[in-house]
Amino acid sequence: MILLLFFISAVLSNSIDPIKLDQTEMFPDQKLHHHKNEFKIKVTGSGIVELQPTIGTVIFPIESRDKQADNALYLANSLVFTAAETIKWIFSDPRSFLDPKEEQSLNGSMKLGIESVFFERFSIETGKQQISLIYDNKTQVEEYLVTNYLYITTKHIDMINKIIVECVNSGLNRGAGVNYSNSQKEVDKAKDKAFKLAIKDAKRKAKNIARLLNLEVHEYLNFKYLDSENNSATGQCDPKAAEILNQATCIPNQSAKKYFRVDVELSVLLK
Repeated sequence: MILLLFFISAVLSNSIDPIKLDQTEMFPDQKLHHHKNEFKIKVTGSGIVELQPTIGTVIFPIESRDKQADNALYLANSLVFTAAETIKWIFSDPRSFLDPKEEQSLNGSMKLGIESVFFERFSIETGKQQISLIYDNKTQVEEYLVTNYLYITTKHIDMINKIIVECVNSGLNRGAGVNYSNSQKEVDKAKDKAFKLAIKDAKRKAKNIARLLNLEVHEYLNFKYLDSENNSATGQCDPKAAEILNQATCIPNQSAKKYFRVDVELSVLLK
Protein backbone atom coordinates (compact mmCIF):
# COMPACT_ATOMS: atom_id res chain seq x y z
CA MET A 1 0.00 0.00 0.00
CA ILE A 2 2.82 2.38 0.89
CA LEU A 3 4.56 1.55 -2.39
CA LEU A 4 1.34 2.26 -4.33
CA LEU A 5 0.92 5.71 -2.73
CA PHE A 6 4.56 6.54 -3.44
CA PHE A 7 4.11 5.57 -7.12
CA ILE A 8 0.97 7.75 -7.53
CA SER A 9 2.64 10.78 -5.92
CA ALA A 10 5.67 10.40 -8.18
CA VAL A 11 3.48 10.31 -11.31
CA LEU A 12 1.54 13.41 -10.26
CA SER A 13 4.70 15.37 -9.46
CA ASN A 14 6.09 14.66 -12.93
CA SER A 15 2.85 15.45 -14.81
CA ILE A 16 2.08 18.81 -13.13
CA ASP A 17 4.82 21.42 -12.99
CA PRO A 18 3.49 24.39 -10.95
CA ILE A 19 6.17 26.71 -12.34
CA LYS A 20 5.24 25.98 -15.96
CA LEU A 21 1.56 26.24 -15.09
CA ASP A 22 2.08 29.72 -13.64
CA GLN A 23 4.12 30.77 -16.66
CA THR A 24 1.38 29.64 -19.04
CA GLU A 25 -1.22 31.61 -17.12
CA MET A 26 1.00 34.71 -17.32
CA PHE A 27 0.74 34.78 -21.13
CA PRO A 28 -2.84 33.80 -22.03
CA ASP A 29 -2.64 35.64 -25.38
CA GLN A 30 0.58 33.98 -26.51
CA LYS A 31 0.68 30.64 -28.33
CA LEU A 32 3.32 28.24 -27.00
CA HIS A 33 4.43 24.95 -28.56
CA HIS A 34 6.83 22.94 -26.40
CA HIS A 35 9.23 20.31 -27.74
CA LYS A 36 11.98 19.01 -25.44
CA ASN A 37 14.08 22.09 -24.52
CA GLU A 38 12.55 24.29 -27.21
CA PHE A 39 9.56 26.59 -27.13
CA LYS A 40 7.92 27.95 -30.26
CA ILE A 41 5.85 31.00 -29.43
CA LYS A 42 3.77 33.44 -31.45
CA VAL A 43 3.63 37.05 -30.33
CA THR A 44 1.88 40.05 -31.81
CA GLY A 45 3.34 43.49 -32.47
CA SER A 46 1.94 46.85 -33.58
CA GLY A 47 3.49 49.86 -35.26
CA ILE A 48 1.81 53.25 -35.71
CA VAL A 49 3.26 56.19 -37.65
CA GLU A 50 1.84 59.71 -37.81
CA LEU A 51 2.03 61.43 -41.17
CA GLN A 52 1.61 65.17 -41.60
CA PRO A 53 0.03 66.26 -44.91
CA THR A 54 2.27 67.97 -47.44
CA ILE A 55 -0.23 68.56 -50.25
CA GLY A 56 -3.44 70.58 -50.09
CA THR A 57 -6.22 70.74 -52.67
CA VAL A 58 -8.82 73.51 -52.47
CA ILE A 59 -12.10 72.60 -54.16
CA PHE A 60 -14.44 75.35 -55.35
CA PRO A 61 -17.90 74.66 -56.80
CA ILE A 62 -18.53 76.66 -59.97
CA GLU A 63 -22.11 77.65 -60.75
CA SER A 64 -23.63 80.12 -63.20
CA ARG A 65 -27.17 80.76 -64.46
CA ASP A 66 -28.54 82.60 -67.45
CA LYS A 67 -31.49 82.54 -69.83
CA GLN A 68 -29.05 81.94 -72.66
CA ALA A 69 -26.92 78.78 -72.64
CA ASP A 70 -23.89 80.46 -74.19
CA ASN A 71 -24.03 83.23 -71.59
CA ALA A 72 -24.17 80.68 -68.77
CA LEU A 73 -21.13 78.92 -70.21
CA TYR A 74 -19.31 82.21 -70.63
CA LEU A 75 -19.97 83.18 -66.99
CA ALA A 76 -18.72 79.81 -65.74
CA ASN A 77 -15.56 80.03 -67.81
CA SER A 78 -15.02 83.61 -66.65
CA LEU A 79 -15.11 82.48 -63.01
CA VAL A 80 -12.46 79.84 -63.73
CA PHE A 81 -10.29 82.30 -65.66
CA THR A 82 -10.53 84.93 -62.90
CA ALA A 83 -9.64 82.34 -60.26
CA ALA A 84 -6.64 81.19 -62.30
CA GLU A 85 -5.37 84.75 -62.60
CA THR A 86 -5.87 85.22 -58.85
CA ILE A 87 -3.84 82.09 -58.09
CA LYS A 88 -1.06 83.21 -60.42
CA TRP A 89 -0.99 86.53 -58.59
CA ILE A 90 -0.77 84.80 -55.19
CA PHE A 91 2.20 82.73 -56.35
CA SER A 92 3.73 85.46 -58.50
CA ASP A 93 6.83 85.90 -56.32
CA PRO A 94 8.55 82.52 -55.92
CA ARG A 95 11.16 83.96 -53.54
CA SER A 96 8.62 83.93 -50.73
CA PHE A 97 8.55 80.11 -50.92
CA LEU A 98 12.28 79.43 -51.19
CA ASP A 99 15.01 78.84 -48.68
CA PRO A 100 18.27 80.83 -49.17
CA LYS A 101 19.96 78.13 -51.27
CA GLU A 102 16.97 77.80 -53.61
CA GLU A 103 16.71 81.59 -53.94
CA GLN A 104 20.38 81.84 -54.90
CA SER A 105 19.86 79.13 -57.52
CA LEU A 106 16.78 80.92 -58.85
CA ASN A 107 18.65 84.23 -59.14
CA GLY A 108 21.36 82.52 -61.14
CA SER A 109 18.77 80.99 -63.48
CA MET A 110 17.07 84.35 -64.00
CA LYS A 111 20.38 86.03 -64.91
CA LEU A 112 20.89 83.37 -67.58
CA GLY A 113 17.41 83.94 -68.93
CA ILE A 114 16.25 80.45 -67.91
CA GLU A 115 12.67 79.96 -66.68
CA SER A 116 13.11 78.10 -63.41
CA VAL A 117 10.94 75.18 -62.31
CA PHE A 118 10.47 77.00 -58.99
CA PHE A 119 7.63 78.94 -60.61
CA GLU A 120 5.56 75.76 -60.75
CA ARG A 121 4.15 75.99 -57.23
CA PHE A 122 0.55 74.99 -57.91
CA SER A 123 -1.77 73.28 -60.37
CA ILE A 124 -5.28 74.24 -61.48
CA GLU A 125 -7.76 71.72 -62.85
CA THR A 126 -11.48 71.66 -63.55
CA GLY A 127 -13.98 68.84 -63.51
CA LYS A 128 -16.52 67.99 -66.19
CA GLN A 129 -18.77 70.89 -67.04
CA GLN A 130 -22.49 70.10 -66.85
CA ILE A 131 -25.47 72.02 -68.21
CA SER A 132 -28.91 71.64 -66.67
CA LEU A 133 -32.23 73.05 -67.84
CA ILE A 134 -34.44 74.88 -65.35
CA TYR A 135 -38.13 74.87 -66.24
CA ASP A 136 -40.90 77.16 -65.09
CA ASN A 137 -44.40 76.03 -64.12
CA LYS A 138 -45.44 75.92 -67.78
CA THR A 139 -42.71 73.41 -68.75
CA GLN A 140 -40.85 76.14 -70.58
CA VAL A 141 -37.08 76.48 -70.24
CA GLU A 142 -36.52 79.39 -67.89
CA GLU A 143 -32.76 79.25 -67.31
CA TYR A 144 -29.64 77.28 -68.09
CA LEU A 145 -27.52 76.17 -65.14
CA VAL A 146 -23.82 75.43 -65.64
CA THR A 147 -21.97 73.61 -62.84
CA ASN A 148 -18.36 72.54 -62.48
CA TYR A 149 -15.59 72.19 -59.89
CA LEU A 150 -12.26 73.98 -59.69
CA TYR A 151 -9.32 72.17 -58.06
CA ILE A 152 -6.28 74.15 -56.87
CA THR A 153 -3.45 71.95 -55.61
CA THR A 154 -0.28 73.14 -53.90
CA LYS A 155 2.48 71.85 -51.64
CA HIS A 156 2.40 75.11 -49.70
CA ILE A 157 -0.11 74.17 -47.01
CA ASP A 158 0.36 77.54 -45.33
CA MET A 159 -1.11 79.24 -48.42
CA ILE A 160 -4.46 77.41 -48.27
CA ASN A 161 -6.31 80.11 -46.30
CA LYS A 162 -4.97 82.85 -48.56
CA ILE A 163 -6.09 80.93 -51.64
CA ILE A 164 -9.62 80.57 -50.26
CA VAL A 165 -9.92 84.23 -49.22
CA GLU A 166 -8.58 85.66 -52.48
CA CYS A 167 -10.64 83.34 -54.69
CA VAL A 168 -13.84 84.13 -52.79
CA ASN A 169 -13.04 87.83 -53.18
CA SER A 170 -12.67 87.26 -56.92
CA GLY A 171 -16.22 85.91 -57.15
CA LEU A 172 -16.06 82.18 -56.44
CA ASN A 173 -18.57 80.39 -54.25
CA ARG A 174 -17.82 80.46 -50.52
CA GLY A 175 -18.52 76.75 -50.13
CA ALA A 176 -14.92 75.69 -50.59
CA GLY A 177 -13.57 72.39 -49.35
CA VAL A 178 -10.00 71.27 -48.70
CA ASN A 179 -8.48 67.83 -49.12
CA TYR A 180 -5.08 67.09 -47.58
CA SER A 181 -2.81 64.34 -48.85
CA ASN A 182 0.76 63.11 -49.21
CA SER A 183 2.93 61.95 -52.06
CA GLN A 184 3.07 58.21 -52.71
CA LYS A 185 6.72 58.20 -51.67
CA GLU A 186 5.83 59.67 -48.27
CA VAL A 187 3.01 57.16 -47.80
CA ASP A 188 5.27 54.23 -48.71
CA LYS A 189 7.91 55.45 -46.26
CA ALA A 190 5.33 55.74 -43.46
CA LYS A 191 4.04 52.21 -44.10
CA ASP A 192 7.58 50.84 -44.13
CA LYS A 193 8.35 52.53 -40.82
CA ALA A 194 5.11 51.26 -39.26
CA PHE A 195 6.01 47.70 -40.29
CA LYS A 196 9.49 47.94 -38.77
CA LEU A 197 8.01 49.27 -35.52
CA ALA A 198 5.55 46.35 -35.44
CA ILE A 199 8.37 43.81 -35.86
CA LYS A 200 10.41 45.61 -33.20
CA ASP A 201 7.45 45.52 -30.81
CA ALA A 202 6.94 41.78 -31.37
CA LYS A 203 10.65 41.05 -30.83
CA ARG A 204 10.58 43.05 -27.59
CA LYS A 205 7.67 40.96 -26.30
CA ALA A 206 9.40 37.74 -27.32
CA LYS A 207 12.56 38.69 -25.41
CA ASN A 208 10.52 39.51 -22.30
CA ILE A 209 8.81 36.11 -22.44
CA ALA A 210 12.14 34.34 -22.95
CA ARG A 211 13.65 36.12 -19.96
CA LEU A 212 10.75 35.17 -17.68
CA LEU A 213 11.02 31.54 -18.81
CA ASN A 214 14.80 31.53 -18.25
CA LEU A 215 15.30 30.86 -21.95
CA GLU A 216 16.88 32.72 -24.86
CA VAL A 217 15.57 33.77 -28.24
CA HIS A 218 17.14 31.29 -30.64
CA GLU A 219 15.56 32.31 -33.94
CA TYR A 220 12.88 34.55 -35.41
CA LEU A 221 11.06 32.20 -37.75
CA ASN A 222 8.41 34.02 -39.77
CA PHE A 223 5.57 36.47 -39.46
CA LYS A 224 2.12 37.19 -40.81
CA TYR A 225 0.19 40.41 -41.13
CA LEU A 226 -2.93 40.95 -39.07
CA ASP A 227 -5.78 43.34 -39.75
CA SER A 228 -9.06 44.34 -38.15
CA GLU A 229 -10.85 41.43 -39.84
CA ASN A 230 -8.24 38.91 -38.63
CA ASN A 231 -7.08 38.29 -42.18
CA SER A 232 -3.39 37.68 -42.74
CA ALA A 233 -0.71 37.46 -45.38
CA THR A 234 2.36 35.36 -44.66
CA GLY A 235 5.96 36.24 -45.40
CA GLN A 236 9.53 36.00 -44.18
CA CYS A 237 11.07 38.17 -41.50
CA ASP A 238 12.28 41.65 -42.41
CA PRO A 239 10.96 41.81 -46.02
CA LYS A 240 11.57 44.67 -48.38
CA ALA A 241 9.31 47.65 -48.05
CA ALA A 242 7.87 47.09 -51.52
CA GLU A 243 6.41 43.78 -50.36
CA ILE A 244 4.33 45.30 -47.57
CA LEU A 245 2.92 48.50 -49.00
CA ASN A 246 -0.62 47.18 -49.36
CA GLN A 247 -0.67 45.54 -45.93
CA ALA A 248 -0.88 48.74 -43.87
CA THR A 249 -4.20 50.33 -43.07
CA CYS A 250 -4.88 54.02 -42.55
CA ILE A 251 -6.77 54.83 -39.36
CA PRO A 252 -9.40 57.53 -40.10
CA ASN A 253 -8.85 60.79 -38.26
CA GLN A 254 -10.90 64.00 -38.23
CA SER A 255 -7.81 66.18 -38.49
CA ALA A 256 -5.55 66.49 -41.51
CA LYS A 257 -3.06 64.05 -39.98
CA LYS A 258 -2.95 60.42 -41.05
CA TYR A 259 -2.01 57.45 -38.92
CA PHE A 260 -0.67 54.32 -40.58
CA ARG A 261 -0.83 51.13 -38.51
CA VAL A 262 0.62 47.66 -39.13
CA ASP A 263 -0.10 44.60 -36.96
CA VAL A 264 1.96 41.43 -37.22
CA GLU A 265 2.20 38.02 -35.56
CA LEU A 266 5.79 36.82 -35.17
CA SER A 267 6.82 33.19 -34.67
CA VAL A 268 9.85 32.82 -32.39
CA LEU A 269 11.91 29.81 -31.32
CA LEU A 270 13.14 29.86 -27.71
CA LYS A 271 15.79 27.60 -26.19
